[in-house]
Amino acid sequence: MDWESMLFDNVGRKIQNVAKGIMCLDIIASFLGGIAMFFVALINFEELWYYILLAPVTVIIGCVAAWLSALPIYGFGRLIENTEDICDQNRVLMKNTAPQSTPAPDKTVTSQKNEYFKKPEEVKKAAAKPKVNSYEDKIWVCGRCGSKNLSTNESCWSCANPK
Repeated sequence: MDWESMLFDNVGRKIQNVAKGIMCLDIIASFLGGIAMFFVALINFEELWYYILLAPVTVIIGCVAAWLSALPIYGFGRLIENTEDICDQNRVLMKNTAPQSTPAPDKTVTSQKNEYFKKPEEVKKAAAKPKVNSYEDKIWVCGRCGSKNLSTNESCWSCANPK
């Protein structure tokens, strides 16, 4: 296994695990802080009796703070994971989607005068059909690897060959 795949594969899941680890360490630290405050209060009860009340508050606030501090990191990992899933799904769609066959363009030239001689039903049907670009207008095929790419891409998504 090479270092690059070990470091950068499943980055979203790794970030989520780091967030969970940080939260667990923070919770453990808040419990230890609360226990330490409790024992300090028992040793110096006359001077620090209020530490007995602060110990559980420290634990509760520490746990809530640990959870709140881990949320953005965990959410970022989730965002990366979902983005990777969307990219994978798009790659599968691009490979599996066959271009739709489009009819050959009509080479007869018609003048605008012919519009006046059409039946009203034909005019309504022609006006109701929206003009849709064909699938071939939205993609280009890479000359190096043969992958289909969106027309907005400047380079191939598979091999990075320029358009």
